[in-house]
Amino acid sequence: MRIYGPSGTRATPTDRNPSTVAVGNDLIAFAGNTSTGTVTYTVPAGRRATIAGHYSCVVTTAMAVGQLSSVKIFCTPNGGAANAVADSILTGAPLDTQESVEVEALQLKAGDNVTITVSIGVGAGALTGGGGFQGVEYDA
Repeated sequence: MRIYGPSGTRATPTDRNPSTVAVGNDLIAFAGNTSTGTVTYTVPAGRRATIAGHYSCVVTTAMAVGQLSSVKIFCTPNGGAANAVADSILTGAPLDTQESVEVEALQLKAGDNVTITVSIGVGAGALTGGGGFQGVEYDA
């Protein structure tokens, strides 16, 4: 007699109904000399996740010459240092200039954290932006 089933010694069954990850924010205004972590997600204990991230900004007040802005996606492994996995930088941008950053697929383990940060330097310029992370979370 043959018995068919999963190979290995997994003590619990495979997650047949993974959770959806959908975190983000509505449009937020960023004025000169600010740095803000706008969206963050941490993988819960005993779980893994595959997620994508996207954030877009538009210049709502023209930036001064030399004024710098950036949008970055950071990934911080559990117990490790933050690493920028995607970034976009503008300098002295005119009105209605768009800036966006995205990452298609991050494979994350329990305790890993991802954060989207928007920074704009001293000056008259301002940005408005929004975005977030989406994907799937499942048993480790």
